[in-house]
Amino acid sequence: MASSTIRKAIGVVKDQTSISIAKVAGNLAPDLEVLIVKATSHEQVPADEKYVREILTLTSLSRSYINASLVTISKRLNKTRDWIVAIKALLLVHRLLVDAHPAFEEEIVHSTRLGTSRILNMSDFRDDAHSNSWDQVGFVRVYSLYLDAKVDFVAYRRKLSGGVVESVEFRDEFGSAERERNEVTPVREMGAERVLKRLNRL
Repeated sequence: MASSTIRKAIGVVKDQTSISIAKVAGNLAPDLEVLIVKATSHEQVPADEKYVREILTLTSLSRSYINASLVTISKRLNKTRDWIVAIKALLLVHRLLVDAHPAFEEEIVHSTRLGTSRILNMSDFRDDAHSNSWDQVGFVRVYSLYLDAKVDFVAYRRKLSGGVVESVEFRDEFGSAERERNEVTPVREMGAERVLKRLNRL
């Protein structure tokens, strides 16, 4: 019990330190970096939705915020040895791929495929913060592989279509914003056959 309390205290200190550094380091987007640290905290509770929504709002403002979010999340994933932080960071990437401006998807495809960053390479991830965390470590590795494969697939589709992807797979699969030929089609305007195809895909 005491070791669990100490771990929590250390996690809180690490988060506060990261927030303080983000505020004074003079980075491109300190406000965004602070939000990302808060959304991927060491606390064993889901990320607060208000932080995620603020991140989504900021990344919709400009490409510089998108780049800053990728750099910050990548640093967070590369440095952490805590499965809680890793899973929260991967969930944040997933959420940004689903709900953020399409430019986020373009940027992550561009950066990972050109070797600038392998943000989703967690194959050597380990957890030093918890005992008996094999299952969680395994999940982090598999989840990151899943997201990386999805990004690879988007890159492949983009290459085949000469740089234009007719439908965004993340949005289609999770139903957040189906985009076919850059159009949003409400379910009520689809034919029965198309609705069934979409349900089957989901």
